[in-house]
Formats: sequence, structure tokens, C-alpha cells
Amino acid sequence: MTNGRENLFLNHMPHKPFRLRGTDCLIWYSAKLVKRNFIGRAMMKKSFNLEDVSQVFVGAFALAVPISFSEEAWRIGETLPPANLLMLFILSVFFLGVFAYGSVFQGDIKYRVPVFIYRIIIAYLITALVVGLVLIALDKFPIFTETVFTLKRLVVITMPASMGAIIVDSFDKE
Repeated sequence: MTNGRENLFLNHMPHKPFRLRGTDCLIWYSAKLVKRNFIGRAMMKKSFNLEDVSQVFVGAFALAVPISFSEEAWRIGETLPPANLLMLFILSVFFLGVFAYGSVFQGDIKYRVPVFIYRIIIAYLITALVVGLVLIALDKFPIFTETVFTLKRLVVITMPASMGAIIVDSFDKE
């Protein structure tokens, strides 16, 4: 049974389901009027808030610490050619994007491509910051004296740490 206001609403309904903003919306679906608490695609988060930042920090720290203590990671960072470092960086960003697309955004980035790209960039930068801080604490980040080796080391260790960061960030879905 519907009242006049709902009848007016129903007369202008499309034949396909659609989503509205609000928490108590009327939704037309399969020839039924359903009233329920609804949060649709339009209500998804469009920001990267403090909780997300803290999750990225924790995830990055969880993998940056054990890898940063490894002398192998320091030596690989010093000896790896620039082409391999670039490939490692591209792989890192690619896998961040794949995981964020599938897990954080659940395959729904159609209207949120800038947010998706922003999230990948911010996650990588925060991870690089965490790795840099850990390496500074270990006295293995001589940025002013051996800049090239230091940046290479940063890229090598940031790759696995960034995966830890995005995995922990995915615990809170978009």
C-alpha cells in the first residue's frame, strides 16, 4: 500500500534500478517498492582520511622493518642497474593498482578514477617515507653523501613494503 507521495514517486520511476543518495530511500526494483537503509555507489567515500593514512603507515612499517634490517636489500639497492630499478618501481605501482582496484575499491572505479590514482600515489609516497625513516634509524640512509645509492635502496625496500601498506589499507573497504 502506498500513499500519494510514493505514487508520485513511482510514476516517474525508470524501468531499471537506480541509486539515490540518502539513508532511507525508495528504490524501484523488480516491480516492487522497497524501503530500506541504503548506501549506494554515490555515497562511497571519495577521500583519503586519517584512518586510511594510519593503515598505510602500519602496513608499510610491518614489512619495511624486517626488510630494512636485511643486508641483502641494502646491497641489491646499491648494485641494481637503473633499468631494473625502473622495472621494480613500475611493478610496485602496477601491483598497488591491481590490489587497490580489486580489494580496496572492489572493482568500482568508474566514477572515481582520480581518487583511485591519488590513493595509489599517496600509498607509495607514505610507504617511501616510512622506509626512509626506518633506514635513517638504522643509519643506512646517507642521502647527502651517497644520494644515488640511497634512492636505489629506497626503491628496492619500498616495493614489498608498499604491498603491505595497501593490504592493511584494504581492511577498511571504500
